[in-house]
Amino acid sequence: MLLVIGIMLVQGMVGARGILAGLLFFLIPPGVLGESSLLRTLVALAGLAAIALTYRPSSKTRATVAILFSVSFIALAVSVSLVGGTYLALAYVIAGVVAVLAISRVEFVTATVCGIACVIAPLACSYGLTLASGFAGNEIGSSTFGSRQVEFYMPFTLATSGPPFIEGSRRFAPLVGEPGLAVFYFIPIITLIAVTRLDNRLRALAVSAVIVAATFTQSLGTLIAIGAGLLGFILAHLAFRKRRPAAATIFALVVALIAFPLVTYVLMYKAGIAAESTSDRGIIDSGSRSSASLGNINLIVAYSHDVRLAIALTCALIAIGLPAVRHLGGLLAFVMFATTAVFAQPTQWQIGGWMLLAMAVVVASSPAGSALPSGQSRTSKGWQSRSHFHPA
Repeated sequence: MLLVIGIMLVQGMVGARGILAGLLFFLIPPGVLGESSLLRTLVALAGLAAIALTYRPSSKTRATVAILFSVSFIALAVSVSLVGGTYLALAYVIAGVVAVLAISRVEFVTATVCGIACVIAPLACSYGLTLASGFAGNEIGSSTFGSRQVEFYMPFTLATSGPPFIEGSRRFAPLVGEPGLAVFYFIPIITLIAVTRLDNRLRALAVSAVIVAATFTQSLGTLIAIGAGLLGFILAHLAFRKRRPAAATIFALVVALIAFPLVTYVLMYKAGIAAESTSDRGIIDSGSRSSASLGNINLIVAYSHDVRLAIALTCALIAIGLPAVRHLGGLLAFVMFATTAVFAQPTQWQIGGWMLLAMAVVVASSPAGSALPSGQSRTSKGWQSRSHFHPA
């Protein structure tokens, strides 16, 4: 009964289309079901395109942004082809079409991002219940999806293996094969929270979902990416909107003094419990124990051993970054994504991750977003919110 009531409340706040679109995103990599099936990925992309078309365009498609999005997804199609994912190149082309459709359909984007939050929130709550009662004895079973194994615990917790920070727990994996991949779903949610005036209930749900879910993934890369994005957001806010460059400089220096030794300590701790996690990413050299020379797990490693792939991914980042960094929320999203791409994850495979970044850029550049001083929403007070909107 409570579940039914909860579903009805969520549907009333977000809408059936938003929830469906949110669910479809978990059928696209980094969603574990999409990772193991190209067919599921293509069906989900087609479904998202169909849902997007049911929304009336709320603004004209901005030609420059559409061109840059197209260039980005073409570069991504090239990147995945270079590592043997020829068929996934087609998926990137379709994903690019959906991203371009989203530019003029802000309500579609907002509803979809809220739908994703509504998927993550109950899974995070379930994980909390499992953690409180103990993982031992609560395991239901496990399933293998391609190379990923997902474990199931009571009541409906999804987790996976890997050294956890919380003793006696398993790492939270909200429909992703690796906990660190959940960061791609957090990026548009955080952007939406930062730049829009959401309904109070939705804002509370979104904030809670991100904080709890990010903590339970126990992913150092996720926490660093979110931290970097928020710091960039605050610095830009101080330097441009508040026009206080001195305060921004002091804040940056204080953060650097605190963050550098803290991050170094945490990385060394991580290397102690999971040496391959840091060595394979080219962050800490483990000598013969490191397999970084054989991989392309992030841009650091790719530039050393697969330059063509690294260049293609960098072109994609630049193309989508140009419209992103013109807006305060877009900068926030881009820094989180770029940090993940450079240090943590092989983004050539993450079709849904790039789509979610594009949707975050759409949210940030919408009338409810905040433009940089060089943007069209420039006022005498710097960044300003011009209006607000709610999901359909």
